[in-house]
Amino acid sequence: MSKPGSPQGGAPRTAEPRRTGERLAALLVCGGVLLNFPLLSLLRGRGLVAGVPVLYVYLFLVWALLAGVTALVLRDRPSKPGATGDNPGPPEP
Repeated sequence: MSKPGSPQGGAPRTAEPRRTGERLAALLVCGGVLLNFPLLSLLRGRGLVAGVPVLYVYLFLVWALLAGVTALVLRDRPSKPGATGDNPGPPEP
């Protein structure tokens, strides 16, 4: 008899495949919203932060956030064998 919640045969569950493409698409939409004109127009002429216009600070922070989240999404992405130019050799029997 198998444990409740486990597949037949008692084999451990495998992790659900990563949805990298969907996450990147969601990130693209979020970036588009954060960098769209209506939101940017709210920051135009709002003053300075440490001598730098608020709009420039906002653009830099959004860019850094998008780059960081993209790195997190792609960090655990499995690479294809041989994609880096390494020759793994013949498969072992």
